[in-house]
Amino acid sequence: MATAAAARANIEANIDRTTKYAGQHTPVVPVLQAFLRGRGKSVDLPYTRESMEMGVPEFDSKTVKGTVTYTWNTFTLQEVLGCMEAFMTYMPTTGPKTVTNSIPSYASTRKHFSDIMALTYTPEKGNYANVEVNGFFSVVGNFRFVYKKVAAKQKLDAKVAAGEGFFAEGVLDNNGVARPYPSAKKAAKAYARSAPVLKVHDKDIKSKGIKAGDVVVPHVRVGGGWGSTWHEGAFGMSKADILTEAATHVYTQADSVGKEDHAPTNSYTMRMVEGMSWQAIVRLARANGSKATKKAPALMYIQDNFGKLDFSTL
Repeated sequence: MATAAAARANIEANIDRTTKYAGQHTPVVPVLQAFLRGRGKSVDLPYTRESMEMGVPEFDSKTVKGTVTYTWNTFTLQEVLGCMEAFMTYMPTTGPKTVTNSIPSYASTRKHFSDIMALTYTPEKGNYANVEVNGFFSVVGNFRFVYKKVAAKQKLDAKVAAGEGFFAEGVLDNNGVARPYPSAKKAAKAYARSAPVLKVHDKDIKSKGIKAGDVVVPHVRVGGGWGSTWHEGAFGMSKADILTEAATHVYTQADSVGKEDHAPTNSYTMRMVEGMSWQAIVRLARANGSKATKKAPALMYIQDNFGKLDFSTL
């Protein structure tokens, strides 16, 4: 028992959650390979049951004050093969092709999956160029990336359709229209990434003679995360303080109509109008020249004249 616990602890100590998906799972690969090559009926893995059923293994873990703890769950042979079978459903349309082209569509046995787990992949470019990783987890990682983007978009669309989206002042998409977010927290982070924050650099303290209590001057965010050059230190703001400040620049979808910097041509804005009461819709249309007295014709008029509307009547 002590040996098994020590082995788990060693694996957990080597899991790097800061690297790409395939790299994160590298320490677990030998466990899966040994199980598939052997005759065991079950194996303990640090994955959630739901993710294994989907064929996209995710760590069963919790982070408290920077410390990650893992839960190891016991999976039967059939459950592990079920994960691989789910993997086979999306594998043909996923990359990297140097891996998927080596996997026959009829793969289904324990040996097949053992051989799949033995495949490797070495990217030729990018941040992880020339770093060899497991082929199976490389394919899973690519599928997971696309799946999460689709899921995130669906979640956002649902939020906006329900009138529950959030926006950050001055945060626009590539078309120059207000970018919606599914939560106030995400909108605040977007504001902090894109807008100047209150921060005094050490050079300002020395060169400008700034003293305690003086007004802090704005400085544009330095790229690459919450670096020490822009948030901690004398006269600076902590990450928590910056997000608190950023939260004051977030507004709800209900308050977005007529908001400054909220581009009127945004397709999401039309959805917001559609979500208003029929009385408000008719009032907006009539205030802008329509003779409509019912919701449907009022909406049609608003849609046809959206770029010219005056929202001050709302």
